[in-house]
Amino acid sequence: MRSGKRLAIAGVVSIAITATVIGLEIALKCRLPQSEGCMWAKAFFPQLTVPLYSAMIGLPAFGLSFWLLRLRAPQSPRGSSDDIATKSS
Repeated sequence: MRSGKRLAIAGVVSIAITATVIGLEIALKCRLPQSEGCMWAKAFFPQLTVPLYSAMIGLPAFGLSFWLLRLRAPQSPRGSSDDIATKSS
């Protein structure tokens, strides 16, 4: 698998994981819409929650998924005819 494709897949996975965690947090805090936790979660959602969770959850998820995709990719020896054929395609 090419590096660009691995980067794209890892990016989509990290965005999906981050969005799921943010959604779950708001859903759990907003079981009672008038609760203080719900008001704080909604008030700081764009300014604090998204960047903080992107850094705390999204970046490690991106790194882990990229690493796992890299491990799963079949390794061909450098300079083999198969490697040259895929570069010209």
